Amino acid sequence: MTAFSTSSSSSIPCSTSAQQAWAILHRHARDDIQPLRLQELCRDNDRVSSLVSVYNSNSTSEGEENASRMLMVDLSRQLLTLETMNHLLRLASARQVPKFIRQLAWGWNDPDHPVVPARLRGKSETMTSSDAETAAFYKKNSFGNTSSKRYQSTHSKLTVEPVCHIPSYHLALRAPSGQGLEMLDRNGNNVLTAIHSDWDRIRRISDAIRMGKLAGVTGSMIQDVVVVGRGTAVMALRFVYLALCKDQVATIGRRVGMDRTQRRIKFLTSVDPVRAAACVADSNPASTVVISLALVAADEEDTNNMATQTLQNWLLTNLGGHGRRTENILSKHMLFVTANEDVAAKHKPESTFLLPTHSRREPFTTFTAAGLLPLSIVFGWPIVEAFLAGAHDLDSHFVETNPRHNLPVLLALTDIWNDCLATCDDNRNNSYKSTTLTSGRIVTPFTEAFAAYPAFVAEMEAQTCGRKSTNPMLSQTCSSTVIDGGLHGVYDRSLYQSSTVIPSELVMTLDSQLAVNADPKSSSQGGGGSMQKVYQAQDALICSLFAHADGLAFGSMDYTNIATFQIGETSPRSDLGMAAPYHLFADDGRRESYTGNRPSTLLLCGKLDAFTCGQLVAMAEHRAVVKAWVCEIDPFPRDVGTSLRTKRTEILRHRLENMLVQGNDDEDDDGVSDMNLSTKTILQHYANMFRHERVYTAHPGR
Repeated sequence: MTAFSTSSSSSIPCSTSAQQAWAILHRHARDDIQPLRLQELCRDNDRVSSLVSVYNSNSTSEGEENASRMLMVDLSRQLLTLETMNHLLRLASARQVPKFIRQLAWGWNDPDHPVVPARLRGKSETMTSSDAETAAFYKKNSFGNTSSKRYQSTHSKLTVEPVCHIPSYHLALRAPSGQGLEMLDRNGNNVLTAIHSDWDRIRRISDAIRMGKLAGVTGSMIQDVVVVGRGTAVMALRFVYLALCKDQVATIGRRVGMDRTQRRIKFLTSVDPVRAAACVADSNPASTVVISLALVAADEEDTNNMATQTLQNWLLTNLGGHGRRTENILSKHMLFVTANEDVAAKHKPESTFLLPTHSRREPFTTFTAAGLLPLSIVFGWPIVEAFLAGAHDLDSHFVETNPRHNLPVLLALTDIWNDCLATCDDNRNNSYKSTTLTSGRIVTPFTEAFAAYPAFVAEMEAQTCGRKSTNPMLSQTCSSTVIDGGLHGVYDRSLYQSSTVIPSELVMTLDSQLAVNADPKSSSQGGGGSMQKVYQAQDALICSLFAHADGLAFGSMDYTNIATFQIGETSPRSDLGMAAPYHLFADDGRRESYTGNRPSTLLLCGKLDAFTCGQLVAMAEHRAVVKAWVCEIDPFPRDVGTSLRTKRTEILRHRLENMLVQGNDDEDDDGVSDMNLSTKTILQHYANMFRHERVYTAHPGR
């Protein structure tokens, strides 16, 4: 039984090398595309229809409309032609993207090159040192329930012709349970067993908390979940949590009174003591559980430890006394999810989730206990199951669909294309009216449920694509810069008029679930007309999405038949408090024209529920991975984060301690110092301000 079809995604035949494909793209961008304008390109209906891709999931629940399981990507307002897309697909083929995708799903034990598990390897089947090093990346076999004996009988020797190392099992983290699926590691062990065992444990703990069987130390039911940590998993969790707070199914318990308490997730992502105090200001420690996530590089764990200790002291200070032991308080109010075995050993096993070795690549830990445990406590395990099902559904689309119709691949290639345009030799010409296209993109949500989506995408791409390409000629080709456009379009004026053109991505859900999120009291008090106004506002919002995209693409040149607006009057985006996208009148009545030709992508979904959230998180992962792979960047970094900044912070903390204790820093009395003069001067001033307010115990003998 297989989780993915054995007919992996294919690509058009390509005899072009990757270097040749890059050269063709850059020449095509400079010579063929820059003279074109989106106003003319979008008049080609065949081109427009070919650049709008829709994915309808087959995982529709009974009684649910198909439209709610729809993902749509509209690339028609990008500065590209169908020939451009063919060039991009040839680049993907030259970089063996289909084979790379298959390895993500099937691993080293894929159907073409199966690896004999170590437990079945005969005496004659020895591994070279190179094989052993490669095996250390935790090779995996297909999701299929194929017997390993077949590998032993049909492959007497270990013959592998790898494309790349796949050290991450993030597709396995959402493979469904109870279907007899397997993913073997190099020792022949099914890693899905441990993954599904963690699911069972998360379900038991969350159910016990939600039913009051696992209460706080005072007997109070757990209400607030405070997540301490940083990284992609935290940003993804924040996006999903805020989205589900607007979902009808996820919030049905609290709305009909089934849940006796309204649970919340709060996030503490830094050691800022002011932020920590604000995070728990309205929380009752007796009904709060703290989940500490130690998922980043080992040299960054000190920051997470300090933030965790801050909340630990808050719990002990407020819940201590009355004969309560520290261990008992912490066991009922603190849980730990870590990738560090030393950290896990310091805590009780019943309070700790240790990530499996194959799931310790921090950008891809969203579907581990780091993301599933808080969501399950707040919304319940059935919602988490839908979240996992959505991710696996998008995984299937990613693995089984041809790149020409593959949403993550198309989005990744479009990002790469915009970077190609931005790095053209002749980027200033008449077609841009003296404007410059920059790499990266700005992501603008058009609905409250998507408010945290841009920050999650920015974190994902920074961690996955934010390194230099191994090919020095491609060092400027892949951008990991993603800007949060803000829910209220704070950058609109700059997007329309600035000489710097930033590609835009506009995201929205078609079904905003107004019946759940609109205020029924105000609607009932105003009669039927009030609810009608709510629907009219929703209609204006969806229209403003297209008005914004068209305004960026076409400007005001060919829109003389569209009414103009005076400043202060109602505009197509008045619901968001913005000016008209096509024409503005200055105070003297002079009309300002927008040149347009600014590319944008529309990303739409039917309904932003748990299933769709899973799809979107998985799609962001796949998009970033493909983008990095095409640009020859390792998408699976071992050490992610700001280790250089962390080391420097430790050095400066030591120097600051000397200033606070001794009154000055005498480590550079010999005239040699690695501390910048401005840094030293300001830190010395800081130490002088607070020296008498501190009690330092680091050097008690001084």
